[in-house]
Amino acid sequence: MIEAAKFAQSFRLSLCFIKNDELYFNRAYARMGSVEIGDSKYKVAHLDQRMDGNFSSYKHGESEEPILSLLIDKNRDGGFNLAHESFDCAKPFRIGSKVFEVYSINYDGTRIILKPSKKTVKGGSLETLIVGGEVIEFEATTIKGRVASLPDNYSGKLVLVDFWATWCPLCREEIPGTVAVYNQYHPAGLEILGVSLDQGDKAQVLNFLEMNAMPWTQVYDGKFWKSEVAKLYGVKSIPMSYLVDGTSGAILAMGESLRGPGLELEVRKALEKMKKK
Repeated sequence: MIEAAKFAQSFRLSLCFIKNDELYFNRAYARMGSVEIGDSKYKVAHLDQRMDGNFSSYKHGESEEPILSLLIDKNRDGGFNLAHESFDCAKPFRIGSKVFEVYSINYDGTRIILKPSKKTVKGGSLETLIVGGEVIEFEATTIKGRVASLPDNYSGKLVLVDFWATWCPLCREEIPGTVAVYNQYHPAGLEILGVSLDQGDKAQVLNFLEMNAMPWTQVYDGKFWKSEVAKLYGVKSIPMSYLVDGTSGAILAMGESLRGPGLELEVRKALEKMKKK
Protein backbone atom coordinates (compact mmCIF):
# COMPACT_ATOMS: atom_id res chain seq x y z
CA MET A 1 0.00 0.00 0.00
CA ILE A 2 1.09 3.57 -0.68
CA GLU A 3 -0.32 6.31 1.48
CA ALA A 4 -0.60 10.02 0.69
CA ALA A 5 -1.49 11.85 3.90
CA LYS A 6 -0.64 15.45 3.07
CA PHE A 7 -3.95 16.70 1.69
CA ALA A 8 -4.05 19.83 3.80
CA GLN A 9 -4.95 22.62 1.38
CA SER A 10 -8.41 22.92 -0.12
CA PHE A 11 -10.06 25.19 -2.67
CA ARG A 12 -13.16 25.53 -4.82
CA LEU A 13 -13.26 25.81 -8.60
CA SER A 14 -16.05 27.18 -10.75
CA LEU A 15 -16.52 27.78 -14.46
CA CYS A 16 -19.38 29.63 -16.10
CA PHE A 17 -19.91 30.06 -19.84
CA ILE A 18 -22.66 30.53 -22.42
CA LYS A 19 -23.10 28.20 -25.40
CA ASN A 20 -25.96 28.31 -27.88
CA ASP A 21 -27.86 30.72 -25.61
CA GLU A 22 -27.65 28.25 -22.72
CA LEU A 23 -25.83 28.92 -19.46
CA TYR A 24 -23.39 26.26 -18.28
CA PHE A 25 -22.00 26.26 -14.75
CA ASN A 26 -19.41 23.77 -13.50
CA ARG A 27 -18.10 23.61 -9.98
CA ALA A 28 -15.75 21.42 -7.97
CA TYR A 29 -14.19 21.14 -4.53
CA ALA A 30 -10.56 20.04 -4.34
CA ARG A 31 -7.82 19.13 -1.90
CA MET A 32 -4.12 19.52 -2.65
CA GLY A 33 -1.36 17.24 -1.45
CA SER A 34 1.53 15.00 -2.43
CA VAL A 35 2.41 11.33 -2.72
CA GLU A 36 5.75 9.53 -2.71
CA ILE A 37 6.11 6.48 -4.94
CA GLY A 38 9.52 4.88 -4.79
CA ASP A 39 12.09 7.65 -5.02
CA SER A 40 9.69 10.07 -6.72
CA LYS A 41 7.39 12.64 -5.15
CA TYR A 42 4.34 13.88 -7.05
CA LYS A 43 2.01 16.81 -6.51
CA VAL A 44 -1.59 15.52 -6.39
CA ALA A 45 -5.13 16.79 -5.86
CA HIS A 46 -8.61 15.35 -5.32
CA LEU A 47 -11.32 17.00 -7.41
CA ASP A 48 -14.80 16.42 -5.96
CA GLN A 49 -17.31 17.14 -8.71
CA ARG A 50 -20.30 17.03 -6.32
CA MET A 51 -18.73 19.61 -4.04
CA ASP A 52 -20.28 18.00 -0.95
CA GLY A 53 -16.99 17.40 0.86
CA ASN A 54 -17.48 13.61 0.99
CA PHE A 55 -14.33 12.22 -0.63
CA SER A 56 -14.90 8.65 0.56
CA SER A 57 -17.74 8.06 -1.90
CA TYR A 58 -16.23 7.91 -5.38
CA LYS A 59 -17.47 4.72 -7.06
CA HIS A 60 -19.99 4.96 -9.88
CA GLY A 61 -21.62 3.06 -12.74
CA GLU A 62 -19.60 2.17 -15.83
CA SER A 63 -21.43 4.67 -18.05
CA GLU A 64 -21.47 7.48 -15.46
CA GLU A 65 -19.09 10.41 -15.22
CA PRO A 66 -16.35 10.41 -12.55
CA ILE A 67 -17.44 11.53 -9.10
CA LEU A 68 -13.94 12.10 -7.76
CA SER A 69 -10.89 12.76 -9.94
CA LEU A 70 -7.29 12.36 -8.86
CA LEU A 71 -4.89 14.85 -10.46
CA ILE A 72 -1.25 13.74 -10.60
CA ASP A 73 1.59 15.95 -11.79
CA LYS A 74 3.18 13.01 -13.67
CA ASN A 75 5.86 15.07 -15.41
CA ARG A 76 6.47 17.12 -12.25
CA ASP A 77 6.28 20.49 -13.97
CA GLY A 78 4.37 22.05 -11.06
CA GLY A 79 0.92 22.01 -12.69
CA PHE A 80 -1.86 19.69 -13.79
CA ASN A 81 -2.62 18.95 -17.44
CA LEU A 82 -6.28 17.91 -17.30
CA ALA A 83 -5.98 16.11 -20.64
CA HIS A 84 -3.20 13.77 -19.49
CA GLU A 85 -2.89 14.02 -15.70
CA SER A 86 -6.48 13.54 -14.51
CA PHE A 87 -7.70 10.09 -13.44
CA ASP A 88 -11.02 8.63 -12.31
CA CYS A 89 -10.59 7.45 -8.70
CA ALA A 90 -12.94 4.55 -9.44
CA LYS A 91 -10.61 3.10 -12.10
CA PRO A 92 -6.97 1.94 -12.26
CA PHE A 93 -4.40 4.44 -13.49
CA ARG A 94 -0.72 4.53 -14.37
CA ILE A 95 2.08 6.44 -12.65
CA GLY A 96 5.31 5.89 -14.53
CA SER A 97 5.57 2.18 -15.31
CA LYS A 98 3.28 1.11 -12.42
CA VAL A 99 -0.50 0.73 -12.31
CA PHE A 100 -2.40 1.62 -9.13
CA GLU A 101 -5.93 1.65 -7.76
CA VAL A 102 -7.44 3.73 -4.97
CA TYR A 103 -7.82 1.43 -1.94
CA SER A 104 -9.55 3.96 0.29
CA ILE A 105 -10.08 7.67 0.92
CA ASN A 106 -11.29 9.09 4.21
CA TYR A 107 -14.39 11.25 4.40
CA ASP A 108 -12.76 14.69 4.32
CA GLY A 109 -10.13 13.75 1.72
CA THR A 110 -7.08 14.28 3.92
CA ARG A 111 -5.90 10.68 3.57
CA ILE A 112 -5.73 8.42 0.54
CA ILE A 113 -4.32 4.91 0.25
CA LEU A 114 -3.28 3.51 -3.14
CA LYS A 115 -2.55 -0.11 -3.93
CA PRO A 116 -0.67 -1.72 -6.83
CA SER A 117 -2.99 -3.11 -9.49
CA LYS A 118 -2.61 -6.06 -11.86
CA LYS A 119 -5.06 -4.52 -14.31
CA THR A 120 -3.93 -3.26 -17.71
CA VAL A 121 -4.07 0.46 -18.43
CA LYS A 122 -3.39 1.72 -21.91
CA GLY A 123 -2.37 5.33 -22.32
CA GLY A 124 -1.99 7.78 -25.14
CA SER A 125 -3.73 8.14 -28.49
CA LEU A 126 -3.08 9.80 -31.84
CA GLU A 127 -4.46 13.01 -30.32
CA THR A 128 -1.80 12.99 -27.57
CA LEU A 129 1.16 12.61 -29.96
CA ILE A 130 2.24 16.20 -29.48
CA VAL A 131 5.04 17.83 -27.48
CA GLY A 132 3.78 17.82 -23.93
CA GLY A 133 1.33 15.04 -24.74
CA GLU A 134 1.50 11.36 -23.91
CA VAL A 135 3.17 8.59 -25.88
CA ILE A 136 1.02 5.66 -27.05
CA GLU A 137 1.81 2.60 -24.95
CA PHE A 138 2.59 -0.68 -26.69
CA GLU A 139 4.19 -4.08 -26.43
CA ALA A 140 5.91 -5.51 -29.50
CA THR A 141 8.30 -8.25 -30.52
CA THR A 142 11.87 -7.22 -31.20
CA ILE A 143 13.98 -8.45 -34.08
CA LYS A 144 15.66 -10.81 -31.59
CA GLY A 145 12.36 -12.31 -30.47
CA ARG A 146 12.03 -10.53 -27.14
CA VAL A 147 9.24 -8.27 -25.93
CA ALA A 148 9.68 -4.49 -25.83
CA SER A 149 7.19 -2.50 -23.78
CA LEU A 150 6.83 1.27 -23.85
CA PRO A 151 6.95 2.91 -21.35
CA ASP A 152 7.15 -0.04 -18.91
CA ASN A 153 10.73 -0.99 -19.84
CA TYR A 154 12.00 2.60 -19.66
CA SER A 155 11.08 4.04 -16.27
CA GLY A 156 13.78 6.47 -15.18
CA LYS A 157 15.20 6.67 -18.69
CA LEU A 158 15.06 9.05 -21.62
CA VAL A 159 13.97 7.08 -24.68
CA LEU A 160 14.10 7.95 -28.37
CA VAL A 161 11.36 6.09 -30.26
CA ASP A 162 12.67 6.00 -33.83
CA PHE A 163 10.63 4.87 -36.86
CA TRP A 164 13.00 4.06 -39.73
CA ALA A 165 13.99 1.51 -42.40
CA THR A 166 17.16 0.38 -44.16
CA TRP A 167 15.63 1.28 -47.54
CA CYS A 168 14.98 4.91 -46.49
CA PRO A 169 17.76 7.30 -47.70
CA LEU A 170 16.89 10.02 -45.17
CA CYS A 171 16.93 7.46 -42.36
CA ARG A 172 20.35 6.24 -43.39
CA GLU A 173 21.65 9.84 -43.38
CA GLU A 174 20.59 10.20 -39.74
CA ILE A 175 22.25 7.00 -38.52
CA PRO A 176 25.83 8.29 -37.92
CA GLY A 177 24.55 11.20 -35.85
CA THR A 178 22.13 8.97 -33.92
CA VAL A 179 24.91 6.48 -33.15
CA ALA A 180 27.17 9.30 -31.93
CA VAL A 181 24.45 10.73 -29.66
CA TYR A 182 23.64 7.27 -28.30
CA ASN A 183 27.28 6.52 -27.52
CA GLN A 184 27.70 9.88 -25.78
CA TYR A 185 24.50 9.94 -23.72
CA HIS A 186 23.62 6.28 -23.15
CA PRO A 187 25.68 6.21 -19.92
CA ALA A 188 23.62 9.19 -18.70
CA GLY A 189 20.28 7.44 -19.27
CA LEU A 190 19.46 7.65 -22.99
CA GLU A 191 17.87 4.60 -24.59
CA ILE A 192 16.71 4.12 -28.18
CA LEU A 193 13.75 2.01 -29.24
CA GLY A 194 13.88 1.55 -33.00
CA VAL A 195 10.83 0.51 -35.01
CA SER A 196 11.92 -0.90 -38.36
CA LEU A 197 9.56 -0.67 -41.34
CA ASP A 198 11.63 -3.18 -43.28
CA GLN A 199 10.18 -6.32 -44.81
CA GLY A 200 11.49 -9.64 -46.02
CA ASP A 201 14.89 -10.92 -44.94
CA LYS A 202 15.33 -10.35 -41.19
CA ALA A 203 18.93 -11.53 -41.40
CA GLN A 204 19.68 -8.67 -43.77
CA VAL A 205 18.32 -6.14 -41.28
CA LEU A 206 20.35 -7.72 -38.46
CA ASN A 207 23.46 -7.47 -40.61
CA PHE A 208 22.73 -3.79 -41.30
CA LEU A 209 22.39 -3.10 -37.56
CA GLU A 210 25.71 -4.77 -36.85
CA MET A 211 27.53 -3.06 -39.72
CA ASN A 212 26.30 0.37 -38.55
CA ALA A 213 26.96 -0.20 -34.83
CA MET A 214 23.30 0.14 -33.78
CA PRO A 215 23.09 -1.95 -30.56
CA TRP A 216 19.79 -0.64 -29.24
CA THR A 217 16.44 -2.48 -29.20
CA GLN A 218 14.70 -2.84 -32.57
CA VAL A 219 11.04 -3.73 -33.06
CA TYR A 220 10.53 -5.63 -36.31
CA ASP A 221 7.53 -7.52 -37.73
CA GLY A 222 8.41 -7.42 -41.44
CA LYS A 223 5.13 -5.75 -42.43
CA PHE A 224 6.58 -2.67 -44.20
CA TRP A 225 4.12 0.27 -43.93
CA LYS A 226 1.65 -2.06 -42.23
CA SER A 227 3.95 -2.51 -39.25
CA GLU A 228 1.67 -2.84 -36.22
CA VAL A 229 3.43 -0.14 -34.18
CA ALA A 230 3.65 2.18 -37.21
CA LYS A 231 -0.11 1.83 -37.74
CA LEU A 232 -0.72 2.46 -34.04
CA TYR A 233 1.22 5.74 -34.33
CA GLY A 234 -0.26 6.71 -37.69
CA VAL A 235 3.20 6.86 -39.32
CA LYS A 236 2.94 8.04 -42.93
CA SER A 237 6.57 9.01 -43.58
CA ILE A 238 9.98 8.24 -42.13
CA PRO A 239 12.23 9.06 -40.41
CA MET A 240 9.89 9.93 -37.55
CA SER A 241 11.02 10.11 -33.93
CA TYR A 242 9.69 10.90 -30.46
CA LEU A 243 11.84 11.80 -27.45
CA VAL A 244 10.02 10.47 -24.39
CA ASP A 245 10.33 10.68 -20.61
CA GLY A 246 10.20 6.97 -19.81
CA THR A 247 8.81 7.59 -16.32
CA SER A 248 5.81 9.75 -17.19
CA GLY A 249 5.38 8.84 -20.87
CA ALA A 250 5.46 12.55 -21.74
CA ILE A 251 6.68 13.55 -25.21
CA LEU A 252 9.54 16.05 -24.85
CA ALA A 253 10.38 16.58 -28.53
CA MET A 254 9.43 15.06 -31.87
CA GLY A 255 9.78 15.17 -35.63
CA GLU A 256 12.09 17.66 -37.35
CA SER A 257 13.54 18.94 -34.07
CA LEU A 258 15.24 15.56 -33.64
CA ARG A 259 16.95 15.57 -37.02
CA GLY A 260 20.63 16.40 -37.54
CA PRO A 261 22.27 18.52 -34.78
CA GLY A 262 18.86 18.99 -33.17
CA LEU A 263 18.93 15.48 -31.74
CA GLU A 264 21.95 16.09 -29.52
CA LEU A 265 20.55 19.45 -28.39
CA GLU A 266 17.16 18.01 -27.38
CA VAL A 267 18.68 14.96 -25.67
CA ARG A 268 21.08 17.11 -23.66
CA LYS A 269 18.30 19.49 -22.57
CA ALA A 270 16.03 16.62 -21.57
CA LEU A 271 18.68 14.83 -19.53
CA GLU A 272 19.62 18.04 -17.73
CA LYS A 273 15.96 18.63 -16.87
CA MET A 274 15.53 15.05 -15.63
CA LYS A 275 18.56 15.43 -13.34
CA LYS A 276 16.91 18.40 -11.59
CA LYS A 277 13.80 16.45 -10.65
